[in-house]
Amino acid sequence: MKKILLVVGLLILSVGFVACDESENLNESPVLRVNDDLFGVNLTVVGEINRDSVVINLQLTNETAHSLTYGEPFSIEFYDEGVWRVFPIFEEAEFVSIGYSLAPNETSNFTRNLEWWFPDGLPYAGRYRLRMDIFNDADIPIREHHLHDLVAEFDVR
Repeated sequence: MKKILLVVGLLILSVGFVACDESENLNESPVLRVNDDLFGVNLTVVGEINRDSVVINLQLTNETAHSLTYGEPFSIEFYDEGVWRVFPIFEEAEFVSIGYSLAPNETSNFTRNLEWWFPDGLPYAGRYRLRMDIFNDADIPIREHHLHDLVAEFDVR
């Protein structure tokens, strides 16, 4: 009986340790440079985000002389021990394939829903960022090298 209790106790402890290090199982973000070549374009989180949040309010400002286009797709990343890690999205998740245009010197306010990643809220307190692609309309037709990574960082307590 003592052996069974010992084994059960060790299993519970090992599951607890694995759960604590779950963020290490996330892939490292492929983005090394962000917002560097987008002088005059700013993406910011509006309001506070807490662990129960399932929606993020964002503001995108275009202070350039060019129209920009952005879409619905985005990713969520978590800063863990000096490395940005990407949260996987549910396989069933889909984004609408649409481009929103933002004229020079204009601002757009919009929301992004986090439920595909976190139906019960954000898993950790700490530093996060939302990443999305944007491109300059002058670059049409768009090629992969025309896409720019744009991020908005935020803290969750």
